[in-house]
Amino acid sequence: MVVMSIENSAEYQFSAHERNALEELEAPLEHILNERRQEIENGAYSLVVGVDASGRLPTRIVQKALHDIYTARKLRLPNVEFMAGGASLHPSFQDKMKILSERLSSLRKQQEKEGSAGKVLVVVDAIFTASELQFVAETLRESGWTNIDVAAIGIDWPSEDKIHRFERMSGTRISFGMPKTPKVLDPTGRKAAELSGVHKAVNEPYARVNRTRPNPKQFTWTGFRTRYPEFSDERIAASRAFAKKSGSFLARRFEEVSQRNRTET
Repeated sequence: MVVMSIENSAEYQFSAHERNALEELEAPLEHILNERRQEIENGAYSLVVGVDASGRLPTRIVQKALHDIYTARKLRLPNVEFMAGGASLHPSFQDKMKILSERLSSLRKQQEKEGSAGKVLVVVDAIFTASELQFVAETLRESGWTNIDVAAIGIDWPSEDKIHRFERMSGTRISFGMPKTPKVLDPTGRKAAELSGVHKAVNEPYARVNRTRPNPKQFTWTGFRTRYPEFSDERIAASRAFAKKSGSFLARRFEEVSQRNRTET
């Protein structure tokens, strides 16, 4: 069997910029999908939550990968939501976060009524402290979602004790792909905003589309205090297209392993 790789994936038509991004994200995302293989193959995840803003791109990639894998197995597709992380514990967010919590609660009740309620997969770009996970997990639990897995592309200075401590503090189960933040998702730099097509100011609970240059005063990260070009709808469409191609690519790789496992058994 010829193993699918970026080099022999001409059908996906990745641009040079996209290939560079996927080369950095491929291994950690594939590792996470393989670590959660049993849940994914059984369709255990009925909700995927992306943590804005730098978690949006990997969430879209995971969303497409699960779409292809679930569809091939005729499983019900998971719902997808986005929410702010731990940096957003600001009083001005309470009303909007209450609306989100109510929507998540309504979604949970609807899935329970339909008999499709399952686990949650929270996708984040990186984990630095447990506070972000605690905030997200508490919001989910208050909305009726109690079985929570976390997929972190990277974790700074990971250790077994650190992972277990974060899991205990947040009440989640954590998988991570690499021992650092991928450069293409680094919120202190420009690449993440360009590739994802969104940015998030510290005083906002949700990410915004990069159609105009953001106000530097809104950002705490020094990397955002640079001049941005105007972003168009085409840039957003290109970002979504990249996520779909990357997700399909990873789904193909996932299925290759599944087929190989079936052959070996």
